[in-house]
Amino acid sequence: MDDSDNESDNPITFIDIEDKLKDYSLSKLRSLTSVLIDYLNDLAKEKENINEDIEKYGEEAIEMSTRVAEAANKKEKLKEELAKCEEEIGEMSIQMTEQQATCNREGIRIQFQLEEELTHVKAYLSTSIDKNSFLEGELTKMKTKLEKALKWTVHSQAMTNPHSQEDGPISSVKLELTNLFKRSNSAKTAIYNF
Repeated sequence: MDDSDNESDNPITFIDIEDKLKDYSLSKLRSLTSVLIDYLNDLAKEKENINEDIEKYGEEAIEMSTRVAEAANKKEKLKEELAKCEEEIGEMSIQMTEQQATCNREGIRIQFQLEEELTHVKAYLSTSIDKNSFLEGELTKMKTKLEKALKWTVHSQAMTNPHSQEDGPISSVKLELTNLFKRSNSAKTAIYNF
């Protein structure tokens, strides 16, 4: 029993079997053959499983390689698109800078033109106001003359000929006054229309 305990503690190797092969009986050899056949069958199944796994992993590796190649192609296309976008952005930036400079120059030109026109308008308005003041003064003088002339004419007509309908000097004063009003109104109209 001591030997069997030692045998179970120490595993038997193929070298041990080969050394003791001559000592084995036929039944022991058959038993050993059966164990070896079972072991070989197990190894064959394991080899088959390993080969299937290798084949499966090989297909996965091919698929992954294809995906990696596709990803690399996409990456290159994206790099090209990015370069094009950056180039377009650069061109647009240049165009915007040029347009901004053009707009600034145009704005300055228009501002200068408007300031110049405003100066002319101020000068014209000042002249028109001075002319209007002068015409108002002339109108006041004419009105005073007319009132004096009317008083004199009315009194003199009433004394000389109370039934006469002719105006005499009144009509010339009226004509002069009408002309003065026309000039004054045309100056005011020009100011308002401007």
